[in-house]
Amino acid sequence: GRSAAILAAMRETPSVLKLTSVVLVTILILTFAAPAKAEAIDPTLAISLASVAVVAIIIIVYLVVANTRGPKTR
Repeated sequence: GRSAAILAAMRETPSVLKLTSVVLVTILILTFAAPAKAEAIDPTLAISLASVAVVAIIIIVYLVVANTRGPKTR
């Protein structure tokens, strides 16, 4: 059916997932590299933001690796 065609197209274009992950990582890097305001940042907030960034990067890397090394069934 239609969903099978969509899934087949997704399997054949892993570069789209790679592009999406690169864009997301770039946005994350630019967000955290932007100069902060003059006020001091709370240490708890800094640790929370760093944790969220690390988790996001781990998920993106996992998805890219799983997509490139997963089973190639056709």
